[in-house]
Amino acid sequence: MTAIVGPQVIVRAMSASKVDRSVYFVFFVGIVVFALALVAFQQMKMAVPRRSVHQLAERYISGWAGVLAASARILAYALIALLGVELVVSAITAVAPIEQWSSHLAVALIVILALPVLGTKRSANWGFAVALIGIVALAALLLYGMFLEMTRAINLPEIIQARQDAYAADFNAGRAKPAMELLSALFAAAVLLLVTERVMVDPNERRPELHEVLRVFLPTLILIALTLYFVVTLQMPGRRLGIPAVSAASAFLGANGRFVIAILFALLGATTAYMSYLQIPRLIRELAVDGLLPRRLAAQDAVAPRRQLLLVIAVVSALVVWFLDSTHSIAMVFIFVSFTWAAIGSLAMVFRSRKILAESTSLVERKTAKQLRWIFIGFGLLAIVVLGAIAVSQPVWAIYATVSLLAPAALLSGYRRGRVKLYEALRPAPEAGIRIPTRVHGVVLINHLDQPALRALAWARSSRLSSLTAVCVDTKPEDTKQLRKDWQTHKIPIPLTVLGTPNGAARTPVVEFVRTLSDRHINDVVEVFIPRIVPPGRWDKFVLRHVVPRVVIELMNEQRVMVTQVPFQLEAMSSETEAS
Repeated sequence: MTAIVGPQVIVRAMSASKVDRSVYFVFFVGIVVFALALVAFQQMKMAVPRRSVHQLAERYISGWAGVLAASARILAYALIALLGVELVVSAITAVAPIEQWSSHLAVALIVILALPVLGTKRSANWGFAVALIGIVALAALLLYGMFLEMTRAINLPEIIQARQDAYAADFNAGRAKPAMELLSALFAAAVLLLVTERVMVDPNERRPELHEVLRVFLPTLILIALTLYFVVTLQMPGRRLGIPAVSAASAFLGANGRFVIAILFALLGATTAYMSYLQIPRLIRELAVDGLLPRRLAAQDAVAPRRQLLLVIAVVSALVVWFLDSTHSIAMVFIFVSFTWAAIGSLAMVFRSRKILAESTSLVERKTAKQLRWIFIGFGLLAIVVLGAIAVSQPVWAIYATVSLLAPAALLSGYRRGRVKLYEALRPAPEAGIRIPTRVHGVVLINHLDQPALRALAWARSSRLSSLTAVCVDTKPEDTKQLRKDWQTHKIPIPLTVLGTPNGAARTPVVEFVRTLSDRHINDVVEVFIPRIVPPGRWDKFVLRHVVPRVVIELMNEQRVMVTQVPFQLEAMSSETEAS
């Protein structure tokens, strides 16, 4: 899905003239690196088909390597979404004079395109249909252009109009260095690295088959080559921020065709951003399953917390756009992050091979391990060269990429360290035994003698406690007087303790009472029963919204104190009334 953005990101603003054929060399370099990446990750598919890169890094390198690899994947999907938004903005500005509002539009779209994901329960297959339509439309445009050129049907005014459309785009200062054009050709390989590992699927289907990858990327590479050809043939200006295909549409189809292609690319960019956003909650759940995020995020019904994290990522991405203010800068940061992820994966595979060579006695395993070790040493060095080239050519973008990568890594690493410390603190000592409390004392908190209170009293009595008392705080004298009267009327066989309320405080007397009871019996346990009404319908939930009282939270923090909330269903009450 993300590969469909490739033709416009790679060839956008390429230097082009009839005398400057260097773009073809750049394209050739991109093809070579793409092939090397494909070979490396096909070898990984055969060697470790069920393991993800962050799992391999954590197992064979260290925990920090797994955290860094996981952070790189999260950031990569966010950057793909940003590239889709930038494609939308570029397509709109190609047909509407809103250049001064382009930055504000990009920031708004980054958040807006994440909102539909917050209400989506499953992946949208229509996104792939839109992507297919975009590829077919671009292919039809380029093939029609080839036909016009072979028949010499493109006239000079149309070519001039296409050049003027390209000149209308802003100049991209980041393209001034030839090395940056060479590095831009690695975008297809960077996207390949991202899609060669599926998110939250059956482990046996984690890595796609070779024919599935080629089915997507071969048409994309062909479209890139055709677009480059027309960039050179039409002598479009170099180092511009516009979309070459939209400018070429002016030469092939006129103003109306240019408008249609621009709208199509806007839909294509929006779909790319949306589909990338869909992957982030799935990746969050996968990381939670692997223990890099809180376990509660791994639950199938924990949809809301995962979507809240997605919204936070979208808001942070909107802030990043103010610094990465061009498609080219976002693409370069994406390449940096993807090849960082690839370098970590290559290093993990090298360490895995070393472990096999040190432990295995099988000749077949040792031979395969030696081959994989050299393959991933070579690809790892290639990834390091790419990272170094970006750092030397554009240090600012490398710094942005590093900071963006370290931010989620710091959060994941902090959670991981906290989890390890918690497990160490909870580990029982060898000489520790199970201490059984001598007795259990019960306390029932009530305000009125209603049906929920009677239910709580009944449950407490059925527990066969060593002692049991009901506690009421005298916040309103008239209510307390009525409670005493009802207590005698219903002949409740439990003592009622009324606590004073200094300065109107209703929480402190209860906590002090329970704390005193617990301190008086240091070898016992105090169990506090609290009645809770369970509303049946939505309106009842709004009227009787259950908020955990502060006293419950404080009692739960006390040692040797258990808190039991006794539910009372209103539906049961209505059915009993009808039956009577």
